Amino acid sequence: MQSALLLAWLDDVDPGGRWGNRPAVSLRRIFVSWSPQTYANSSQRIKVIDRIISMHPIAGWKLLLALAPRSNDTSEPSSMPNWRDFTLNEPESITWSSVATAACEIGDRLLMHINGRCERWFELFHLWGNFDSNWKFSAAKQLADYSLNLTSSDEKERLWNELRHFLQRNRGFKDAPWALSEEELAPLDATFVSLTPENVEERFRWLFCAGANELGENYDWQTQRNRLEERQSEAVEFLLAELEFEQIFHFSSTITLHYDFGLALARSSTNCGHKHFLMKKTLISGDSDIANIGLGILYGLKATKSSESETWVHEIWEQAITDNWGKLAEVRIAQVLPPVMSLWLKIESRPVNISTIYWQTIPTFRISADIELEYVIDHLLLADRSHDALAWLANNIKIEPEGSVIIRVMHTAASTTDSSNNDNTMSSYYIGILLDYLESDVNTSIEEIVRLEWVYFQVLRHSRHPARNLHQALAKDPVFFTSLMKLLYLPEEDSGVVESEPANSKQARDLASQAYQVLHDWAIVPGTDENGTIDSYVLMSWVKQARQLLKSAGRGEIGDNTIGMILSAAKRKINETWPPEAICEVIEFARSRAMESGFEVGVYNRRGVTVRMPHDGGGQERILVERYKQDADDLRFEWPRTAACLDRIAISYQQDAIREDHSADQGDWL
Repeated sequence: MQSALLLAWLDDVDPGGRWGNRPAVSLRRIFVSWSPQTYANSSQRIKVIDRIISMHPIAGWKLLLALAPRSNDTSEPSSMPNWRDFTLNEPESITWSSVATAACEIGDRLLMHINGRCERWFELFHLWGNFDSNWKFSAAKQLADYSLNLTSSDEKERLWNELRHFLQRNRGFKDAPWALSEEELAPLDATFVSLTPENVEERFRWLFCAGANELGENYDWQTQRNRLEERQSEAVEFLLAELEFEQIFHFSSTITLHYDFGLALARSSTNCGHKHFLMKKTLISGDSDIANIGLGILYGLKATKSSESETWVHEIWEQAITDNWGKLAEVRIAQVLPPVMSLWLKIESRPVNISTIYWQTIPTFRISADIELEYVIDHLLLADRSHDALAWLANNIKIEPEGSVIIRVMHTAASTTDSSNNDNTMSSYYIGILLDYLESDVNTSIEEIVRLEWVYFQVLRHSRHPARNLHQALAKDPVFFTSLMKLLYLPEEDSGVVESEPANSKQARDLASQAYQVLHDWAIVPGTDENGTIDSYVLMSWVKQARQLLKSAGRGEIGDNTIGMILSAAKRKINETWPPEAICEVIEFARSRAMESGFEVGVYNRRGVTVRMPHDGGGQERILVERYKQDADDLRFEWPRTAACLDRIAISYQQDAIREDHSADQGDWL
């Protein structure tokens, strides 16, 4: 009891967060009916739940919702005592009958504690289908009584909308196993009809809000769209008949599908003068939502002009110029026309400069790839839309743009923040496409690609285009490797090298962090060819030069350690002793304990995560012990320092195997 009440109190004060094991999760785990993590029986658990509800109503309601029956439910066992056994001599028997009884108890308490709150009914709609028929009919009756006592028009409209979504979902997917039958939906239909608003705005608002759907069977998308447009047109006729223009504008501020509302106005039977008045009034608005209504009217009227549609739009544009509708209205009208060079030249010829606004707002997907590419790119960059320019180039890569154009856009995008584009997944996709293209472009140097991979490294880390050229550059150029080491590490105290503090400490930290990640991901041993064979001469030359540069920079010891780590990335070949001879030569030549330590740590780290059954013990590690012992024996009389490294690796894995064995044995005690 006390622990449950404490968890409920913690849930009340819990500020929330991304960790999964919140107090509410622990509380649910105790009481879940089909796997309770307590020695209290079912009747005792219900009493504790009632106590929680009385003392902590909010946490109690959340607990009831969490304990409501669900299909494909999950839970986790609590940790058991390691040394004491508190289990009962006769543990509780969990049966389908006991689970059903618990579901009834929870369902009754959910209905009991709604307490006249509309939001709680909304939460119950998500669980409705999980309860038995008796509960559904009881809940439907209670909902009907609740709806009759509602006095707030806002709450009535909200409940009406939520109930519509619930009914539509069940009828739209009537073949789904969770869908309610018509018999179970019938009582809710009566409540839905009784909630229908008398006010024309409240009655039709839902048709112009996101998620608007017709009640009925699972129609295909086009049929649903056609039926919705019919209802929207009917609604607009009622609205125009009962509301003044100012009331129409007020109604438009309460909806979300503004463009659809504009299309419906264009289809309406009201005279053209009224439509043109509404179009002008909305197109000149500084509110983009209201302007979308004007665009809807404009597109809708344009569609009725058939082959003369573009001529008609130009006439509207001329009228906007003559009557001084303003720059925003002109831009919106221009965006209805096909984005071609003749339009852009006309925009630039206007004495009022609308070109910047046009290029700041034109959707790039409308711009064809067969238009003057550099003209489009220049104007997008001038409009501070470098990220959109990058995406447009990637989507139209088949036109084979010049590499210099892509490089310019990528560098500009890297140095600017585009608040309208925060989709990192798509950004990495587009950047990958452009880098793949640049790799095949004979006029683009590998050095330029390496620079771009460094700039976009964070985006590329887990993308379709890893920073392979950057890693190849590290394996070929010890000067580049040394420069990253200098970004990451300070000179050693006894090196005699003194460096001034960076002027920008934040930039220095960011560069150090990226240098660490680049080196962490690097897995290409210098001198390795496409087949994984290491050229001993190339590797030794790289190591000698890198060590000399690192020693001069005061980073000799940590440099050796990092070199050892990359040596551990050498690939093992079937039926051959590991590591290859080229690696052994470097280890023997260097005679550096720091390098050997880095090599050993690199071996451990490159193993990655392991998966095993609870009682497997250290079998996996013992296989590794034998493998590295055999390698050490094969190398012992030719490469003694390398063999000693392998011996230490084998000893470490032997210790891991013993620890895993002990862990498996302890698991058997429970």
